[in-house]
Amino acid sequence: NGFLPSTGKLLQFIEPHGPGIRVDSGFAKGDEVTHFYDPLLAKLIVYAENRESAIHKMQNALKDFIVHGVVTNIDYMQAVLSHEDFANGKVTTRWIEKEFNEWKPA
Repeated sequence: NGFLPSTGKLLQFIEPHGPGIRVDSGFAKGDEVTHFYDPLLAKLIVYAENRESAIHKMQNALKDFIVHGVVTNIDYMQAVLSHEDFANGKVTTRWIEKEFNEWKPA
């Protein structure tokens, strides 16, 4: 269903932590995600010395971000971050549409 909002109870909600990692969220384990709220569960922000380090830090933070009970885009974000074009900064405003138009979670 693309990126349509997912509703349900958060059976697990474990945010990543560490230097250069910030999570803005308003949810916790046990909370109910309903269609009455913004479907954005959390915003994950990382910073590092350079692009390569920031990408690596984001990949690790996404691995440590555990959400069970609703569908997320964590796998999608991992796929984008792992793509060679993204790593090399060879992306355009149409790159996602071109490279990930048929993307399906594993």
